[in-house]
Order: sequence, then C-alpha cells, then structure tokens
Amino acid sequence: MTDGTIDSEEFYLFDNWPGTPLTSAATPTGGFTGTTHHNVASPVYPVGTKIAVMNTHTSYQVGGSVMIYLRNIEIVSTTVPVAVKHWVVPKNTSNWYEVTNENGSILADAGTPGAIGLSTMSTTTGYYGWFWCGGVCPEQYVTALGGNFVTDSTVVAGPNVLSSLAASGATYGTIGPAIATSTTLNLPAIFSLAAD
Repeated sequence: MTDGTIDSEEFYLFDNWPGTPLTSAATPTGGFTGTTHHNVASPVYPVGTKIAVMNTHTSYQVGGSVMIYLRNIEIVSTTVPVAVKHWVVPKNTSNWYEVTNENGSILADAGTPGAIGLSTMSTTTGYYGWFWCGGVCPEQYVTALGGNFVTDSTVVAGPNVLSSLAASGATYGTIGPAIATSTTLNLPAIFSLAAD
C-alpha cells in the first residue's frame, strides 16, 4: 500500500499527553522554534511543559493549538532526523517525554500519544524542543507546518490513529495517521474533516 496525504487545515490533533496546558504563558522568545530553547542540548523549559495558543489569523485554520516540550531521544537515522511534520511517539515506558520518529518504537500501534516536529532537529539525540500535540495546525506560529502531511492512505473523515507508513523518508518520517484496524488499543491521534 502506498502512502497518502492530507492537508494541514483538514485535521486537528487530539492532545493525549499528561498535564494541563498553560494558557497565560508567553510565546517563547523567537517563537516556538527559537534557537535559545528549541533544538538545544540542555532543557530551557521543564520537559512536558505544554502551552496553549490561539490561532486567529484568517489565512490559516482558526482555533486553539497546544505545544509540548519534549526530548528527542532517538531518530530513524542520521539521514532521517526529526523534522517539520514528522510524528514522534514515546520511545519507551520509562519516560513519556522522551520521543522518537522511528516507527519500530511505537509502544502500542494505534494506542500511543503522538506529537509533530516543528523543524529539523539535530542528528545528535537527546536534544530538547517544542512539538505540536493538540488542536488545529498552528501555522500562524510555525508556517512550515502548512501544506500536506503524509498518511498511510486509509484515513477517513472522523477519528484516526497512528501507524507505520509504507514509505519512510526524510520528508515525512516513518509514522503517520491511519484508520483503526481493530477495536483494541485505539487512541485517536487526529480528527479528520475528510478522507486522504
């Protein structure tokens, strides 16, 4: 099966991560991809911090979004580091906030929280940064998130889960949304307005 795509304005993310987002926090200096706090070797924010923002610009999907501060603990390879539009999931059961873009590390296919990379991160693992984890696509804050996201070509209108992609690569990573194939371990990752 080949991969499909869905536009950034046709879905929103379910925030399945622990904790309540801060609603009065200021946007980080330089934005969510600012170099003083994003893609850095030492954390500037407590890992797991979530910030809620409101997208009000009518050129993009209007509504709320949630960003989360995570540690990138593993990557597919040095040629496929975490990048913009890559899905990440928890790497292991010992720390929810240590994530990977490697599909072989999905804790339970269709049953794990996910987040999306905002920029290309270091090929050195262990770096910290912001990820989109809830609500509409925050293009007002990270314009690089606009456009198509890869799916496994089975996405339907309504809730969908995470799964391995047929064709992995540097552009989209190795994890993407898919229709649930069973009635167990289904943790919705996105709600789509349309099929892919």
